[in-house]
Amino acid sequence: MLSGESFHVIGNFFKITFVENPGMAFGIDPGSSAAIWLSIIRIIASIGIFYYLYISRHEALKLRVALALLLGGAIGNLFDRIFYGVAYGYAPLFHGNVVDFFEFSFFRISLFGKSYESFPIFNVADAAVTIGVCLLLYSFRQQQKNTAEQE
Repeated sequence: MLSGESFHVIGNFFKITFVENPGMAFGIDPGSSAAIWLSIIRIIASIGIFYYLYISRHEALKLRVALALLLGGAIGNLFDRIFYGVAYGYAPLFHGNVVDFFEFSFFRISLFGKSYESFPIFNVADAAVTIGVCLLLYSFRQQQKNTAEQE
């Protein structure tokens, strides 16, 4: 597929659209000079999540699943960022783009003075991180609730 090209899966609601994201989540681009630093921060965060997942191996399943989703999503996007540009010959290590492809269109909505007709295009790794964060928040909330009930 060429950049911006798409095909419809479920009418106009769900499409597979090929885009390359040069920045961070939702297309935020901090500039090429920040790319290496963001990659280093992502590597350190991935190591931290892996370590926390290891020491939490006897904790509740939902906590371990949340951490695994976070780690898998982070590594997936990091892999694209590190190697995609080299594989296709347009950027050095750590300066590649992340490939996004899931596009959901919906009714027009306005937020903070901007009008949107679709959710930002994302990939499986983005979905894993989002689900992992939500599950992690839910897990911590349940833990706080259980602690409060015990007291």
